[in-house]
Amino acid sequence: MQWGHEIGNLFRCPRQLILPDGTRLLGVHLAPGCDNGIDVTPETSDADLVCVGHSHQVVDRPVGSVRVVNVGSASNSVGPDRRASCAVLEANADGYDLDLRRITQ
Repeated sequence: MQWGHEIGNLFRCPRQLILPDGTRLLGVHLAPGCDNGIDVTPETSDADLVCVGHSHQVVDRPVGSVRVVNVGSASNSVGPDRRASCAVLEANADGYDLDLRRITQ
């Protein structure tokens, strides 16, 4: 694997994936339609799961029938809990599990 190529691809948003169970995942930096060059929102996208970043604040909530998750930040977290955060996504043909985690020392 060529890491330089793969790392560069991480910054090309949006990223759309189909999980093994058919769940449609859309990954964007700020929010759909804001900084990724396309005019899409959770309500108008064909995604089932939208993962966002930018604000560095962990969020997991429905917007209509779409699950919207902000995975937080590894640094510069905002809000009362300033620990680093990340999301772990495990997916198979039976479904997916998305676990939001706070990093502790």
